[in-house]
Amino acid sequence: MDFKSWKTVCRYEQQPDLPVLDEVDVLVVGGGAAGVAAATVAGEAGKSVLLIEK
Repeated sequence: MDFKSWKTVCRYEQQPDLPVLDEVDVLVVGGGAAGVAAATVAGEAGKSVLLIEK
């Protein structure tokens, strides 16, 4: 894959004023079986991980 050709589309005229809660290497959204597995593997690889679930 050619990741350098990917472009990020900004949908905001200016940056929204939202709080930054944490800075992590991997953010996993969803605490189901796949989410827990992804967070575990990333953590074991030495990445800082945040898993969020409603």
